[in-house]
Parts: sequence; structure tokens; C-alpha cells
Amino acid sequence: MTLQRAHTSSVSSGFLRMYVAARSVRSSLSASSPAAS
Repeated sequence: MTLQRAHTSSVSSGFLRMYVAARSVRSSLSASSPAAS
């Protein structure tokens, strides 16, 4: 049970990290090329 909980926590934190990375990349892209948005 504890192992499953730790695995779920690491997976959700991984998704959160990918989401934050995608947001920062998208914001930097829109900042470098405002005409694209």
C-alpha cells in the first residue's frame, strides 16, 4: 500500500513537472514571437 502511494505521488509530480515545463516553453515562445499568438 505504501509503495503504491509513493508511486502515484511520483507520477503526479512528474506530470506537474512536465506541465510547468510546457508552460514555460510556450510562454517563452510567445514572448519571442508575439505574431504567432
